[in-house]
Amino acid sequence: MSESLAQLSAQMGTAPPETLSHIFSRWAETVGETVAAHVRPERIEGDALVVAVDSPAWASHLKTHAPDLLGKLSAVAGEGAPSSLVIRVRAAGRRPERDT
Repeated sequence: MSESLAQLSAQMGTAPPETLSHIFSRWAETVGETVAAHVRPERIEGDALVVAVDSPAWASHLKTHAPDLLGKLSAVAGEGAPSSLVIRVRAAGRRPERDT
């Protein structure tokens, strides 16, 4: 099955499944709980990590801190990470409050 996923991701122009798994499963650990509460990864398209933000302020924050964030994500993703990963921001609106 992992070979099928690897072939499919190659055909679709996305990162290998293990790269996606590393980035998505360790998102909060990598970017920090505060950022993770407002920014979530959606997909990787070619060399672009598409993230959804819940406000324009977080889009601006990502632009300012993109180099640091990309360095952390590349370290987590390992060898399968696109060599010139960039962040593409998509406005998603506010997420509903969670019950605590």
